[in-house]
Amino acid sequence: MEDKLDSLEEYLKDLLPAILDEVQTISKKLDKIELRQQINTLTIKEHDERLRDLEVKVG
Repeated sequence: MEDKLDSLEEYLKDLLPAILDEVQTISKKLDKIELRQQINTLTIKEHDERLRDLEVKVG
């Protein structure tokens, strides 16, 4: 039983760097998604402002 636990511990230690790397990759992707959402929100606000300006000029 002790050998199995030691073996499992070694296996998990070997996996840890790969898991951390994957977590960093996912984190970077989420950061990019968040930035895109912020850019889209700003773009929508700009378009809304332009539309309001046009409505004022036309109206």
